[in-house]
Amino acid sequence: MKKPFLCIFILILFFPLFLLANDIPVLYLSPLPDSKYNNRETNIIIRPYISPRINVLSKNGNITVTGSLSGIHSGKALITSEGSTIIFKPDKPFDLSETVTVKLSSRITGKSVDYEYKFFIKEKELIPSPSNYFLKELGMKYYSNSLFPGSNIFSDSLPSNFPSPTVMVSNNPSPGKIFITCFSFFPAYGTYLMIFNNDGTPHFYRESLFPTDFKKISNGNLVYFEGGNKGKYYELDTNYFIVDSFYTGNGYTTDQHELEYLENGNAYLMAYDPVYVNMDTVVPGGNTNALVTGLIIQEIDINKNVIFQWRSWDHIPITDCSNQDLYSDTIDYIHGNAIEYDTDGNIMISSRHLDEITKINRTTGAIIWRLGGKNNQFTFINDTNGFNYQHDIRRLKNGNITLYDNGNAHNPPFSRAVEYQLNEQSKTATLVWQYRRNPDVFGPFMGNVQRLDNGNTIIGWGGTISEPVLTVSEVASDGTVLFEMKLPDFVFDYRAYKFEWDFVEKPTPPPATYALYQNYPNPFNPETTIEFDVPEPQYITLKIYNILGAEIATLVNQFLQPQKVKIKWDASAFASGVYFYQITSNKFKETKKMVFVR
Repeated sequence: MKKPFLCIFILILFFPLFLLANDIPVLYLSPLPDSKYNNRETNIIIRPYISPRINVLSKNGNITVTGSLSGIHSGKALITSEGSTIIFKPDKPFDLSETVTVKLSSRITGKSVDYEYKFFIKEKELIPSPSNYFLKELGMKYYSNSLFPGSNIFSDSLPSNFPSPTVMVSNNPSPGKIFITCFSFFPAYGTYLMIFNNDGTPHFYRESLFPTDFKKISNGNLVYFEGGNKGKYYELDTNYFIVDSFYTGNGYTTDQHELEYLENGNAYLMAYDPVYVNMDTVVPGGNTNALVTGLIIQEIDINKNVIFQWRSWDHIPITDCSNQDLYSDTIDYIHGNAIEYDTDGNIMISSRHLDEITKINRTTGAIIWRLGGKNNQFTFINDTNGFNYQHDIRRLKNGNITLYDNGNAHNPPFSRAVEYQLNEQSKTATLVWQYRRNPDVFGPFMGNVQRLDNGNTIIGWGGTISEPVLTVSEVASDGTVLFEMKLPDFVFDYRAYKFEWDFVEKPTPPPATYALYQNYPNPFNPETTIEFDVPEPQYITLKIYNILGAEIATLVNQFLQPQKVKIKWDASAFASGVYFYQITSNKFKETKKMVFVR
């Protein structure tokens, strides 16, 4: 195949947004016109230039959705809580391999004529396991026996599988508690949520199935990711009770790399999206049936509606990856690992396999700029190394950004914390601060950088594999080491944070029996609270069903220690009527009825 023809083909295949953006009569649209590989369960998101009106949605024919195989789709159209976005939720999934045609009336778009466009549903339905993608980064095997029975958190002695840390340096570190999660190559150690004091003693710990991203959020509570085939993020209150959960929509499986919680209660999440691609059309001689994984970024509102979705398929071609073999049978070409809500209302993402930080317009979905990697638009000043395989991206109060440069491609490899001053107009990235330990630390996967209010910096070193082995450091702005701590050998942390946190888990006795309580209030509009008791370590599911017995929501799906659980359900995305909630474990199953009245 001739190169000019190949370039034109790739442009057409992966850049429908650029070809059609000027023809779209709304500010934002998802799925995009002519976009490929969409999920069967996808909703249609429309953000008109003028805020939509309820009376427009109440009229038939303003949104018409037709599948080439599945026919006309009835559904529910709603205006999301922020008032600027319309979501159309089809009553049934689309068929695989079909073309979907959407017609928006002029009353929706505010233009003089109706608008019609098409998008395409993927050919095969693949459900990724978040843990599997994460463990590929570590080169680890997933130990199914990591579901240990657990120990009493209030006992005087630590569990036998608890990875007790060693404090190596303590030189007047900042007040606060250290938040980490852990992974091990060996099943001798459990996987834990952990909060430590500065002397290394545990303030709180709880065994959890492959947890990540354990941190304090702006409402004062905590969040963390719980692994497993249907993993999701859970929110804990100051009594360490589960009070909410966060998960991706549109048929995607929630990824464990990042949750970015916003002050209005919305959240950004990631999903990985594996699709079979004929790579011979991308690189001559490529695998004709390669499993290529893209990246999905979603913003969900307080009602768990997806109000913004960004897909790498629509914006970044597969050939942009910096460090993957494009002739392999499996290609994880993006591997996103961090999301940062920027001060101007847009978002930044970190993609390990692009060696890139990408800034995305939250209103339109368009890429604003690209920092690092093959398509770098910035000139680096004071930094001849650049960054690679990076993990984490954060905007500081002074306007600069920090990231954790894993440094796999440095020669020799080394990891460091870096701070850049960005000029987004002239496209310069000036290195204004870095911490590179002497001797070097090399953490080829995971890790993060957190700037504290007093100017000190917390560095989570991730998976350090060479001496010195470190888990977390605190350093002053002049590089003085104030704190160093390490977990046992071959036990790694995902990210490390320091927060003010003085809440101690109340030593209340565990429940004596299983119990599912009546929700309150009942009837409710639109939110209700459900409580249940777990008397022993057990895998628990809590699901919501409609009057026809169809499952419509999963609120809990995880291994729980003995505790009383309180969790909220918001039904604003559903119709008024009778619903049922059911708790299930190996030893207990109970169902109760509740009534939603608008």
